[in-house]
Amino acid sequence: YNIANSGFSATSDIVRDFVTIMRKYDIQPGFYYTLASNYYLNVIKGKVIGGKLKPGQVQVSQEQYDQIVLAQLTELWSQYGELAEIWFDGGFPPELEPALTSLLVNYSAQHACP
Repeated sequence: YNIANSGFSATSDIVRDFVTIMRKYDIQPGFYYTLASNYYLNVIKGKVIGGKLKPGQVQVSQEQYDQIVLAQLTELWSQYGELAEIWFDGGFPPELEPALTSLLVNYSAQHACP
């Protein structure tokens, strides 16, 4: 989860750079986020897949994955100011709806629509 090999030269926070540039040109920033798939953590359709890992994958439990998701979303929604949009590609697992709704209400109430 880093841009070290991307060739992009960022200050220290690529998301902050993105938000700053968007606002500089009077464009409201928004974030795209997917819970549905994550190759690195071996997730398909929001569920951690057990079994043998492929090269580059890391084994986590479903509980660990859900906590990673909630921590990332908490950071995105609490550290970068007002957002125009939060887009969940592929939706989200129903069991995470209460936690996601709570985050939306706490950090971005204008976007809360479970």
